[in-house]
Amino acid sequence: MTLETDFPQNPTQPSLRYAVSTQMPLALPWTNAYIQVGKCLLESQGSQFRFGEEEMAFGMDSLLATPLIYTETRTGVVNQATVSGSSNSHRDLSADIAGSIGGSVMGGSARGQYSKNSNQDESHNKASVHTSFRCGKVTLAHFPSLSEDATRILRTSDDPCAAFRDKFGDYFVGGYILGGTNSTVMWGTGASQGESERLDISFEVHLLFLSYEDSIKKNDDNYSSAGAANLAAFDSLDAYQAKVEASNYGSYRTAVETSIANRQRGAELQGRVLAKLKSLDLGPSGSQLPWEKCDELCRSGLVLELLMLPWAGLRDYRDAICAPRE
Repeated sequence: MTLETDFPQNPTQPSLRYAVSTQMPLALPWTNAYIQVGKCLLESQGSQFRFGEEEMAFGMDSLLATPLIYTETRTGVVNQATVSGSSNSHRDLSADIAGSIGGSVMGGSARGQYSKNSNQDESHNKASVHTSFRCGKVTLAHFPSLSEDATRILRTSDDPCAAFRDKFGDYFVGGYILGGTNSTVMWGTGASQGESERLDISFEVHLLFLSYEDSIKKNDDNYSSAGAANLAAFDSLDAYQAKVEASNYGSYRTAVETSIANRQRGAELQGRVLAKLKSLDLGPSGSQLPWEKCDELCRSGLVLELLMLPWAGLRDYRDAICAPRE
C-alpha cells in the first residue's frame, strides 16, 4: 500500500486503506453493545464493520494486566443548516383565427381567438440540527505485548504485513470515546401545475337569401398539487431512531411532533450525558478502571465512538518486522 495507490477517488469519503497508509487513528461511531478493548477490526465496507471473534493479536494475559485509564474532556458542537430552492416554468400559446369563403350561392366568415397557458412550480426545503457532546475517553495506559502467534507471523512470513493483515486486520480497538450525539433532519418537496385553455369563435353563414350566426366557446381550467415531507431523527444516548414519511395532515403532524421532541433531547444533551457519566461513577480524571467496567460502560449508551489504532504504529509490530527473518 502507498499513498498514491490508496488515495480515495472521492476525498470527501472516508477510506480505511488510505487511513492505514497514513497510520491515522480512526473514530468509529458505536452503539450500546459491548466490545472489548483490543479487538481486531478485520473488515470495513462502507458503514459496515466486522470485528474478530477469536482473533486476538495481543497476548491475553498482557492485555488484561494493562490498566484502563479514564480521562475527562468537555467539548460540544451544535450545527444547524437550512437549504431551500425553487423553480418555475411558464408557457403561453395564443392565436387569432379569421377566415372567409364566398360564392354565388353560399358564403361565410369566422373570427375568433385561441389561447393555452400552463404554469409549473417546484420547491424543496431541508433543515437539520446536529448536536454532539464528548465528556471523556477510556484508553490503555500503555500498549500490551503482541501474542506469540502474532509475533511469529511478523518474523517468519515472506510478506509479514499482508500475512498479519489477513489474520488480524489493520486496526484494533484502542479505547472508548464517551459522549452523545443527537440529530434531526427534516426535508420536503412540493409541486403544483396549472393549465388553462380558451377558445372563442363566432361565425356567420349565408345561403342564398338566408343567414345564420353562431359561436363556439370553450373554457377549461385544470390545477393539481402534490407535496411530501420526511423526517429522520437519532439520539445515541437513548438508542433512539425514528423515520417518518408524511403525505397527509396526520402523518405531517406526527413528523412535526417527533421533530420537536428529538430537538428537545438535543438541547438537553450535555446535561443528559453528564448525568449518565455521574451514574457510572468512573471517578475523577486519571482514574484506573477495572476491565469489568467495560461491559456496563458500553451498554449504557455513553460510548459514542470507538478509538481505532493501527497495528503498524506499535513498537512490537515494527520491531518484529525489522528483526532478522527466522
